[in-house]
Amino acid sequence: MSFDLYFCSPPAAQFNRSRLHQCIGALDHVTESRSNDGSLIQFAYTNPDTGVYCLFDVLAGTEIEGYEPPVLPDCCADLGVSVSINFLRPHFFALELMPMISEIANSAGVLLYDSQEDRVYPPGTPSETLIDAWIEHNRRATQAMSQGDNPIRKPFLSSQQSLYWWRYSYGRRALQARLGEDVFVPSIMLMTADQQQITPVVLWSATVERRRFKSRRIPLPQVFPRCEYLMLAWGKAASTLQKGIVPYSAAVSLMENIMEDIEGPVDGMKVLWPARQDQASAVFEGLPLTELGDLKGIASDGFVDVVLP
Repeated sequence: MSFDLYFCSPPAAQFNRSRLHQCIGALDHVTESRSNDGSLIQFAYTNPDTGVYCLFDVLAGTEIEGYEPPVLPDCCADLGVSVSINFLRPHFFALELMPMISEIANSAGVLLYDSQEDRVYPPGTPSETLIDAWIEHNRRATQAMSQGDNPIRKPFLSSQQSLYWWRYSYGRRALQARLGEDVFVPSIMLMTADQQQITPVVLWSATVERRRFKSRRIPLPQVFPRCEYLMLAWGKAASTLQKGIVPYSAAVSLMENIMEDIEGPVDGMKVLWPARQDQASAVFEGLPLTELGDLKGIASDGFVDVVLP
């Protein structure tokens, strides 16, 4: 079940579709594939940092056997180009995709037909209009599919937390490039223990330094975005890492004198600089850890931020 938009032109317009195809193909994070007979081109957009994706279908021509054109208003001519965005997704899918789709329509000078609203959007329509439309239809679809004889109910994360996760994930690479190799910018992992509630978790790892009969853990200098838990990991090899979790608030309160605020894609971030590693080592050793329990990772399309009835 998806939200579908169709790229159209005025009926009498002499429109060169290659411009539209070029705008889609020039997007970042797009891969192109073709049907065996060459009649269908698909551009799949997938952002590896946020997990946001959509699919553009481009017909090589409208005289294709078996093709059923969409029913469009009289003011629109079918160009054989559409984009689909799945429902049952967090709202940041629209925040990332709709500005991109709106820009394609504006650059190519085409109309967008919203089959959900039976509405035509002219070039220059603000992307916020498309965002609002998708969010509302996603809300309806998510709530409707959560009820009935065979309900579909995904784990939940509040819209504020999901927005924070998306903004951080979207800007994480740029922040890492700004800070260089001396400070690590981790991902915020989305995890769940009960398939009902999402728990944002940030990994903080340490190497183990051994001297004679003693050893100590030396934690990585890194950025700390807001989350619910820090997952601490230490050891020499991934297969033998020891792990535990501690509430983020408890860890930050113990490190408030050795961390600093840092600007970035979201508010409330802290950073531990390399010069503070020795002090951080004592804190790392003394944090009150608990077991991971049944926490397991989940993809960014595996939860919703719509409140269910």
